[in-house]
Formats: sequence, C-alpha cells, structure tokens
Amino acid sequence: MAQTKEKMRKVVVNKCYGGFGLSMEALKMYYELKGITAFFYVRDYEEDKRGTDQEYVQITSPADERGLYTIVVDTDLGPTCSDKDLNNRKKVKYLSDSNIERDDVDLVKVVKKLKDKANGRFANLHITEVPEDVNWEIGEYDGQEWVDEKHRSW
Repeated sequence: MAQTKEKMRKVVVNKCYGGFGLSMEALKMYYELKGITAFFYVRDYEEDKRGTDQEYVQITSPADERGLYTIVVDTDLGPTCSDKDLNNRKKVKYLSDSNIERDDVDLVKVVKKLKDKANGRFANLHITEVPEDVNWEIGEYDGQEWVDEKHRSW
C-alpha cells in the first residue's frame, strides 16, 4: 500500500538570538515580487550635529547603510528628507519586514534564493516545514524562533 505524502507549508524563522529581519537586498527583492518599489533611508547624523531637524539620506546599496536602522517606505522622497516628510501618513507608507507573514510564498522564495544574504543584521533565517493542516504560530526567546502548534491555554 502506497503512503500519501503529507502536504507541507514552508515557514521562515530566525534561528539565532537577536531577532527576525531581512537584509536590504532581501527586502528589495521581496517588495519587487509584490509589485512595490521600496525606498530606503538612513539617518544623517552629520546633519543632526549641526542642530537642524533630523534629516535622512536615501540609500541604494547595503554598503551605504549606517547605524542600526534603515527606514523603508513606498514613496520616493528624494535624495534627502526630514522627519516631517517621513511622518506624512497621507503620502508615505512605511514598509516593514515585521508585517510579512512568515509563510508568505514570496518571502520563502527570497530566503531560498539569497540564503545567508537574506539575513538581517541580527538574523540567521531558516525555512522550516510544517504540515499544511497544522494551526501554527511563531515561538520566540530573545529573538531565536521556532514554530509551535497553536493550542488552548488558560
């Protein structure tokens, strides 16, 4: 008697302490697959030292990243912008890897294709397979993640 192979769902998790995150290259690729053009900005600390409003500089390469955080938006605000520009919610939508469903097929494609280059600053991304009929959630401790089957708790 032939066994039927169980259908599996692929889920992306972070396998190291630090936290889930995608590299700039991975974010660009992911949003391109979704039909969204992403624009990346980093804080211009030199401008801050001069006492002006916080300024941000658009970057196009991971080599241009500096500091801990890169801001990703769906609107081209030009080569430089301010907090006011970024906070104009009618014009700008923030894009974040924390809003991406971990079983998103495009996310899985990106991680599969880029391998270690998909990892964000504090991440070591891994694709885990879970039976398709399982109701699952991400478990986490200090950024290190795994997939748990959901169950009732009191």
